[in-house]
Amino acid sequence: MTAAAGDKPGEVPSLVPGLNQALGRVLRAYRTARGFDLPQVAQALRMPLRSVTQTEEGLYPVSMSQLFRYAELYGAPVWGLISSVDRELSIWQAENGHPRFTDSMKTVQDLGYQRAMEAKAAQAINTPRIGAAARPGIMRKGKRA
Repeated sequence: MTAAAGDKPGEVPSLVPGLNQALGRVLRAYRTARGFDLPQVAQALRMPLRSVTQTEEGLYPVSMSQLFRYAELYGAPVWGLISSVDRELSIWQAENGHPRFTDSMKTVQDLGYQRAMEAKAAQAINTPRIGAAARPGIMRKGKRA
């Protein structure tokens, strides 16, 4: 994948120009509003300080699992973070001459929507269900229950 125009050297490119920068701005705003410093965030998220710093600088993307961890740390719903990123992305794209071609759902997809669905599926697998033997009319070993 090639970097989009305006990307910085060493930056991991995004499918949506400006997404990493918008996400970084939002995460920095949430962090400062809650009074955390970078080392506290790195320790709480069990991430290297360099990764947290590069994320806030827009040089490094965030996985969905990391986004959920940030949201939990900052006491914010993940959809609130995504909505803020979407607004910030609109600003970044306007400032940098990129056409507005994304919305919140595209933002979610670029952040790793598939990972969120995998987590949801894993949660569903661990959810207790009524077993077949407990439901009337279900065949078990050739006999009606």
